[in-house]
Amino acid sequence: MSDNKLLLEGDDDKHLVIGLLRSHMGKSVFDFHFPKSEEPIKVKGSVSKVISDLEQEITSTGYKHIGIIIDTDKDIMSSWGKIIRILKKCDISYPPMPALEGTIIDIDEDRRIGFWFMPNNQSPGALENFFVNLIRTSDDLWPRSKGVVKKIPHCKRRFRHANKSDILKAQVHTWLAWQHKPGLHMNRNKNLQYLDLNHPNALAFVNWIKRLLA
Repeated sequence: MSDNKLLLEGDDDKHLVIGLLRSHMGKSVFDFHFPKSEEPIKVKGSVSKVISDLEQEITSTGYKHIGIIIDTDKDIMSSWGKIIRILKKCDISYPPMPALEGTIIDIDEDRRIGFWFMPNNQSPGALENFFVNLIRTSDDLWPRSKGVVKKIPHCKRRFRHANKSDILKAQVHTWLAWQHKPGLHMNRNKNLQYLDLNHPNALAFVNWIKRLLA
């Protein structure tokens, strides 16, 4: 057991996590905390895939601490109930509900597993809800991004039957398309400069990572 790993849903999650950790923990954060891992952050593709692979990830050898980052979506307890069943099967004790500051559980004396539910371990939502909180309140482009998406006639929207989550994604990626390097991932330095990386939500997430990897 010599390394750590983070498991999450998609590429956007991965790139934002990389940007936050490098900003707060230094550019060498992955060399220091994940020195032997060829893939310190594993993209699973969906919440269901992260959860379905959880037992295998827990029982695999060669890893010390494991961080799980998934969207809350509509109901945090629905996902937590599925996770609890796996933790029970692995004979791991667990709290009745996720902690607001991020959940960390001892697997044994040397290993920990942590869970962070986007955006804040409480509210319904996803990565995009977390991200928009980091956009500075003085940013003129964010309200414009929301307005542009809103003004698209419903008959012209290719996402006209989409839920609020998909509409928020359209707004976020519209905002990203208007940055210094249009269309780049959330973690690129030219885009990070327009975010409040010291927002309480960002600090809470990074502090959870620090406690997990300590």
